[in-house]
Amino acid sequence: MEYLYSIFHFFVVYTACGFFLKRFDLSTRESFCHGGWLSLCLIYFLYKILFLVRIPEYSLYLDLILDTIFIVFIFKRSKLWKRSFKRNLTFLRTQSISTKVLLLLIAIPLLYGFALALLLSPTTIDVNAYHESRILLMQQQGTYFLEKFNDICEVVYGLGYDLVLHNHLRFGEDRGLAIYGFISFICITGFLFNFFNEKDTKGYWYFLPAILFLGLIEPIYQSFSAKNDLPGALACLAGFH
Repeated sequence: MEYLYSIFHFFVVYTACGFFLKRFDLSTRESFCHGGWLSLCLIYFLYKILFLVRIPEYSLYLDLILDTIFIVFIFKRSKLWKRSFKRNLTFLRTQSISTKVLLLLIAIPLLYGFALALLLSPTTIDVNAYHESRILLMQQQGTYFLEKFNDICEVVYGLGYDLVLHNHLRFGEDRGLAIYGFISFICITGFLFNFFNEKDTKGYWYFLPAILFLGLIEPIYQSFSAKNDLPGALACLAGFH
């Protein structure tokens, strides 16, 4: 059950990044959309340093220290998220029945997908062939630069987002690895909504790009894998935003 800590750690970092970005006059939606890529970059950066200095076994201790700091920061910002929660609750109460039904129809499959991302292990060929395997080899060899490998892809392909998977794989557990892709999927949807959501817009046409993205088969499929496609797309949209 160690993977529960891995998920907890990711959401602590993600939440802290979202609250930190809120300080730069971003809306709650914008700050947490940007928090998706920032949290992945932060986790990647810290793990990369540990692997470069050949002490990846200390990553758990570093994460525990960071969790303590970030939790304190989150509670210090408790007034902010309580205010945002009340504002969102008020918004929902003021919506018409048809809007509430539409939001419910969107929320149910997203919550189901969130549960799957937490419980399933990735089964895609690429993930099993080299995404996961090279992180496991790096953990065994204790270095960022592999001296022995099983597949040429493990050393030829660039090592970026895959290093984030160490958060789970250090416990020998790949259950819940899809959470990074799924959160990226949600953040991308939020960005698409932000791009077309203007204050003077009337009607619901600005929902269309986000809803179309939610219905695409390939992004949904990628959101349940540990591949780097969606995190990469998220970083691109964040740079454009």
